Amino acid sequence: MASAARRHRLMIWGASWIIVAAAGLYATYLYDWLRGGAPERPRTPSAAVADAALKKARVDFRAHYLDCVEHLRLAEALYRAGRPVDAFYVMYWARSFFGDDAFMRAHSFVVLYQGRHVLGDALFDASAAGDKSEAVKAWVRLAAAQPGTFGARGALEELGRLAQGPGADADAVLAREALEELWRGRPQDPLVFSTLAMAAWQNGGADAARALVAEALSRRPGQAGALMVQGALALNDRDVERAIHSFTAAWEKNPDDLYSAAKLAQLYFRARADAEAALPFYIALYRANPRYDDGEPAQQRIREILDSRREAMLSQVRPEGLGHFLSCNDASLRAEAAVRAAQAKDPRWIETLADLLDDDTEIVRHNADYALYQIGKGSARDALRVRRDEWLGSEKPLVRARALNLFADLDPKETFPLVLKALKDPEPAVRFLTRAMVLDHYYQGSQEAAKARAEYLSWEKDPQVLALPSR
Repeated sequence: MASAARRHRLMIWGASWIIVAAAGLYATYLYDWLRGGAPERPRTPSAAVADAALKKARVDFRAHYLDCVEHLRLAEALYRAGRPVDAFYVMYWARSFFGDDAFMRAHSFVVLYQGRHVLGDALFDASAAGDKSEAVKAWVRLAAAQPGTFGARGALEELGRLAQGPGADADAVLAREALEELWRGRPQDPLVFSTLAMAAWQNGGADAARALVAEALSRRPGQAGALMVQGALALNDRDVERAIHSFTAAWEKNPDDLYSAAKLAQLYFRARADAEAALPFYIALYRANPRYDDGEPAQQRIREILDSRREAMLSQVRPEGLGHFLSCNDASLRAEAAVRAAQAKDPRWIETLADLLDDDTEIVRHNADYALYQIGKGSARDALRVRRDEWLGSEKPLVRARALNLFADLDPKETFPLVLKALKDPEPAVRFLTRAMVLDHYYQGSQEAAKARAEYLSWEKDPQVLALPSR
């Protein structure tokens, strides 16, 4: 039970750490109005590795659709492959589909812990130690063992908090010396440096932090932690132009820098009134902490920005010009293009929309289904009917489920026998979606459907299917 309690505390502490780190460590800064644009999130040098990881995550996601962890793994792979909007929508749907508690557990495991729990327990064991010198040693070991992980970040946070004590305090001196030793061993580590510099700022004032930044940048001009602290110092001096330049440089070097992301999001959204420029930073913050709130929940703010952006971008696009958007790497634009195809009832996009029934994101799958329904209500009804068996027999489970939803909407009576057949599909996700998305929706009030539902539930044994409510 003690281990479980420690893990529970770790989850709570982790969420609060991200909020505190992103909101600002020591001061509230004043912002001026800015002009200009935000950088795109940089692609990592290992793009081929990221693409291979995305390919695997897509396969695993479809093979284990009822597992929230696989949704979060797909979101992570999309984000690391340079597709942050798609990553956001995968996370957003998983949160709605599985519920907040299950989603946050999966998020902690995949994003924060990266599949590792042992170091988290060690962190709390060290924090509870009565002997601070032993605690400092444990934190140093933890920070050095797995750089960049949640446990290592937590250890540095503890060291930084202790190092902020009075200058002559023995424990504070010990923590500062430990941070200096870590910095000497890993001079390029941005979080080690920024933790040390912020502790110096707290103890010796801004000039002490400036001296450390100048030393770090003279040795290594691209040190991301030094660039981040330089941005914080610029904000403290109310030099917002230099601040945004420094934070941008820090972010380009280290896209996991949540402090710079938070400041850039605030500067672009509030001071510059440029919501689209703030978008990549809000997505980065949401990815790290889905409960991040900057006066409005990040999830809501991101959705509002994306909704406004996609409507503006496609408002004047003619039906024949939708192809580019239906196949682009931005789920928000793919979803809006599907809506425009629905409005036009243009049959030229039938095959493209059918492919989108297997999209990574639910918003696109839903909108593609809706567009095909609108097309099928018009003169192209027969063009859909001739493809029905092909789609319902697809090797792709999400296509089978969405196609069943489409034809149940177009012709519920004729499709009902196919619904009964789908309740026996070998894929658990198809069975669940058939019941929750089709049977419980299009056949409400039908005695025959109620009987079929009861029979299905009497033999369904898959624990993931039974654990999920109809959402």
